[in-house]
Amino acid sequence: MSIDVERLGREAADALGLADTVLLPAALTDLLVRGVETVVLGDAGVASLGDLGASELDLLGTDMADYYRSYEFATYMPGAWPLALDGGGGFFCLDLRGLVSGEHVNDGRYPIVWSHAGNLGWGDYLRATHEGEVCLISDDTDSWLAVAVDDGEIYPK
Repeated sequence: MSIDVERLGREAADALGLADTVLLPAALTDLLVRGVETVVLGDAGVASLGDLGASELDLLGTDMADYYRSYEFATYMPGAWPLALDGGGGFFCLDLRGLVSGEHVNDGRYPIVWSHAGNLGWGDYLRATHEGEVCLISDDTDSWLAVAVDDGEIYPK
C-alpha cells in the first residue's frame, strides 16, 4: 500500500489553517512509506516514556485527519496533530503550535507529545500521567522515533 505523504501534510495544513503543506518528520515519513503500521516499543522506548505505561505506536497513517476531526483536536488541543495511538487510550501527537503561530519553521522537526484520548488538552504540559493530560515526549520527533524503532519491533516488516 502506497501512502501519499504530501497529501497527509496538506490535510494537516488544511485542518490547522496553514497555507503551506506541513512537512512531516523524516522518521515518520520513512515508517509510513515502508508500510509500518505498528512499532512495539523495546526497553529504551518504554523507558523514554516514563510513567505513561505505553508500549506501542499504532501509526494512524492515512487516518490522521479523521482522528483529528473525530476527537475534535481543534477544540480540545489546538495545534496538536495525531500521528499514533499508544495501545492504551492515548495519542502521540506532533506539537505544531509553534508552526501555527509562525514561531517555528516548517522543517519537519517538531516536538512529540502524548495525551490521553479521554482528556485531550494542553493543561499541565510536563506533569502528565497515563490518565492525566499532556506530556512532552521529546523536543525532536525524529530523534525519539529513531530510539523507538531501533529498540522495538515493527509490523508489518
